[in-house]
Amino acid sequence: MAIEKYLYAGDPFRSTSIPDPLPYPIKTAPSSDQSILKLKPKILDLLASHGFRADPQIVVEDITKPHYPHASTPIATLRVLYHTEQRTLGDFSAAKDSVRDLLIREGHQSVQVEIVHRDLCFQPSFFPVQPSDMAALAYEKTKSKLLGLVNRNLGSAWAVLGLFRVGRTEENGAPTIVVLVRPYVAHNWTDLMQAILEIVREHVDVDDINVEFLPGILTEGTGPLSGEEQPGVPQLATMTAHGDVGMGFSIGVCGGRGSGTAGGFVTLTQGDITRKGILTNYNVVSPPESSSPAAVIQKANAFGSSLFKPDDTRVELQYFAGKDLDASQQHLRDIIGSSQQNLAQHSESQEQNLMIKGEPSRRLEALISYAEKMIEEHQAKQLVVDRMPRRLGKVGVSSGRLLWQDRIHDWALVELSDETAANIFRPNYMPDVPRTHQPSEYGITPDIPTLPVVLDAFGQLHGGEYYLKQGRSTGITSGVSNGVLTYCNWSARDRGRYDDHGQPAQVQASRTEASCTEEFVIFSKKAMSQAHTQSTFMAPGDSGSFVVNQHGEVCGLLYGGVTGLCGPPDEETYYANAGLAMSISDVKKSVALRTKSIDSDGNETCAALELPA
Repeated sequence: MAIEKYLYAGDPFRSTSIPDPLPYPIKTAPSSDQSILKLKPKILDLLASHGFRADPQIVVEDITKPHYPHASTPIATLRVLYHTEQRTLGDFSAAKDSVRDLLIREGHQSVQVEIVHRDLCFQPSFFPVQPSDMAALAYEKTKSKLLGLVNRNLGSAWAVLGLFRVGRTEENGAPTIVVLVRPYVAHNWTDLMQAILEIVREHVDVDDINVEFLPGILTEGTGPLSGEEQPGVPQLATMTAHGDVGMGFSIGVCGGRGSGTAGGFVTLTQGDITRKGILTNYNVVSPPESSSPAAVIQKANAFGSSLFKPDDTRVELQYFAGKDLDASQQHLRDIIGSSQQNLAQHSESQEQNLMIKGEPSRRLEALISYAEKMIEEHQAKQLVVDRMPRRLGKVGVSSGRLLWQDRIHDWALVELSDETAANIFRPNYMPDVPRTHQPSEYGITPDIPTLPVVLDAFGQLHGGEYYLKQGRSTGITSGVSNGVLTYCNWSARDRGRYDDHGQPAQVQASRTEASCTEEFVIFSKKAMSQAHTQSTFMAPGDSGSFVVNQHGEVCGLLYGGVTGLCGPPDEETYYANAGLAMSISDVKKSVALRTKSIDSDGNETCAALELPA
């Protein structure tokens, strides 16, 4: 059975006449023909005859599912939407059939029918499991067997295997072994579930752990949207009032249209030479496939770039990336224009107030002052942005597509030119974290102080801990890393890796036949709400972001995402994306590997990665 039909068959709160129903979230838009709504009284009578005791919302909409294969053709559907108590519900399947028969009799054969309870239908969120959870301990003992079982049954058709807390909301989440599979994969899911539970039963009561198979994808770098599809994102939030850029600003290869994130400023010291630069991902700075010779791309992938061998792999970067610059310029024009309009209106009102009352309005004085401040601040930014794009520098050293010590390494240091370093190089500061992303929202204390905190120390990633990032696309987001590492089964494209000698290296977990690695996954959630659901930690273009803990230590580098294609909708990215991050301790090790050399005395040396204080 295809994964989509398997999920639909197990959902008691959704019934549809669509031949191949796709899992939520779906995208809807009003259908062009709304005449079918004249049948609403008859539809309500049919629903009542099948046991429904509350009035639903009835709409006629075109259904699609973005970024899902074969799901872009709109399907006109009469949707009956319930939000009422479960005791008011009736027979979903029988009611759907009756309404569909009505539509056919009335000449609406092309319109499908869906009856769904929007608050109860299957739409799971992922949340982190704690390392101390008994289910986590059982998973650690059985994960190798689970991996072998999943690989034997699904081969390359699965993307992620891990233990998370899963539920409609965080409050009803339970430890669950999750297997994300490619869309439309068919299998005997019930038998595979029983086989998984048989393995787990040796170490934990099966009543305490669930199993879910869901469609999902694993993305390195850009995610479901890539290249030209990425929309431009204004970068004003990464600039100070004086136009200086800080941690998390947009960068791109000169002349290209792709975008990534400058994680933050770093130094690279080897011997008596210290270089100033920014740290980001290799996939952000790799030679563009559209304009680079195949030999250059292959060399960059296999060996990375070297400080000691200037060549075509060391591409030049600019800030902001092209489409983000366009978006920033337009955003500035909009803000300045609206502020000038407000200033004119408030000033005119103040003049009238003086004429009538003989004294100024304190309220209008405050509004005028604010408008003047907005104009001054954004005109200062406009002076800087209008001189962009600016040359950032060339790639100094990078990981390439390195697989080393069973870990994926994906980083690059862009060496700043002297002029650029003089203008923008500075210490990294803890961003101004919104209330909704503070540690206390995750039950962790204390919150991050509002005082400026210099990020002058490295840490490392740990399961079950709070982290935040500031990225080009989604700005500041936060989350908690999963308590156990997650198996990632890379696609054929992402599987192409090289060892430390530049030779092809099979992505392969120890003692298994699966083409996968174990990675840190960071989950975010919607805060300040009665029922927490999963939200996005990262989006396309956030690759390269620093991952920072609540104590101001730079612990990791974001390089990809895990996207469940069945779950809660996200306002910005449509699907709720979890983040994939590498620990900064691994980055430092492979920086040393890529900068290894012999000095004049015959001693082996390597460069040290550090943060400016």
